[in-house]
Amino acid sequence: MLNRLRLKEVLQEQGRQHQWLASQLDVAPETIGRYLTGANTPPKATAIALSKILDVPVSELWTPDEAQKKSA
Repeated sequence: MLNRLRLKEVLQEQGRQHQWLASQLDVAPETIGRYLTGANTPPKATAIALSKILDVPVSELWTPDEAQKKSA
């Protein structure tokens, strides 16, 4: 599962807004909002893109159990 709190922290640390992230991923800001509230979980390709855009390991954005499943 996406570690939504860590995603929020990374955005804050980088001085970014979820609207910026949405534009980088070419998705609606509401989509990022759903990721941040836990209403939706991004697909694997989006999770990888998130980690590249934010320059953090994908495992940092996922809880440990899910990070292992995603890399399998």
